[in-house]
Amino acid sequence: MTLTRGRRYCASRPIAERGRWHFPIFIRALTGDGSGILANPVVTLPGLSYDEANAFLMEFNNGKISFEGRVWR
Repeated sequence: MTLTRGRRYCASRPIAERGRWHFPIFIRALTGDGSGILANPVVTLPGLSYDEANAFLMEFNNGKISFEGRVWR
C-alpha cells in the first residue's frame, strides 16, 4: 500500500449487519486542515473478517481521536 507522505488518512469499514462475513477496509484522505474526509477511497483492502477489520482499524486510526487521522510517514 502506498500513501502520500505527510497527508492525513482515516480508515473505515461497513457497518456490521446480519449475514455479512467480509468487511472491506476503505482508506480515505482527510482534507488539508483535517476537518473532513474526502469522499473517494484512495485504497480499498479486500474483505476481512469482522475481527481482522476491527484490529486493522484500531492500528491504523491510532490518533488521539479516531477521526484525527494518521499522518503517513
